[in-house]
Amino acid sequence: EVHHTGCAGIRVKTDPQPSKPETWAANYTMYDVSIHDCYIHDAGGEGMYIGYTGWSTDHWPEVPGFESHEILGLQVYNNLIERTSWDGFQIASAPDPDITAVYNNVVIHSGLSGEAGQSNGVQIGAGGAGRFHDNIIIDSVGNNLAMFGVGDNAIYNNLLIEGENGVFADNRPNPPLADSTARQTIPGTYYSFYHNTIINPAVNAFWSMSEVNVTNFKNNVSLVPNLAGTDARAENGAVIATAGNLLLRTPDDANFADPANYDYRILPGSAAIDIGVSLAAADFPVTTDIE
Repeated sequence: EVHHTGCAGIRVKTDPQPSKPETWAANYTMYDVSIHDCYIHDAGGEGMYIGYTGWSTDHWPEVPGFESHEILGLQVYNNLIERTSWDGFQIASAPDPDITAVYNNVVIHSGLSGEAGQSNGVQIGAGGAGRFHDNIIIDSVGNNLAMFGVGDNAIYNNLLIEGENGVFADNRPNPPLADSTARQTIPGTYYSFYHNTIINPAVNAFWSMSEVNVTNFKNNVSLVPNLAGTDARAENGAVIATAGNLLLRTPDDANFADPANYDYRILPGSAAIDIGVSLAAADFPVTTDIE
């Protein structure tokens, strides 16, 4: 248990310093970080701050080789995080999609200070990759999930309730650099959002401004009461491939089991039954649902 901290509840990173080569990526890699079964609440900053957020922006031309270290082998699971002043938690600088996984976490009431850009439920920051699945995020002041990953990000089987947007996605840096070797979201990689349930966002279920990714939004159930919002909004050159989604304006057609108690399983007669499409040929096939 971690609680009533002045800043982040758990911090896992070393900030790079131009005068200290031992902090540069060329000389330092963090391996096999596993954070699980923690109860973190009433944190003065983020619940967890994992990885340096300047992965895509910290290069100093006058100091060759100066970049932040990376985390290879990151697992974050089975954590309960409540009432954080800033983001519930964020991960960054963990760019290997095959050995980065965030799952079975619950985040409730995040971003309570209202700090701009620091009020999300979960932030997958620059250099973040991997699998984000079977998480529950409830009532963030900002977006429930903010996504600025390196690419090959599979976001599936999550329950996202309230917040400004269910998911906001973009590339980093923005605009992308012309240098193809730069640390940035990799053009042509996927941001894929499958089998998520997104309930009562203030604006949109999913909003993408990432113009460099192949973005998929499929088999998601979204309840968006705000008629000015939608389930899949694309701007700034972003393109979203959609299929098998259900957009609801009221909960009547969903026939959820017990929404007053956050039980969004569907009962017989729901409009969501059999609406999904096969993902067998998808970039990241998903064969299960959060239930």
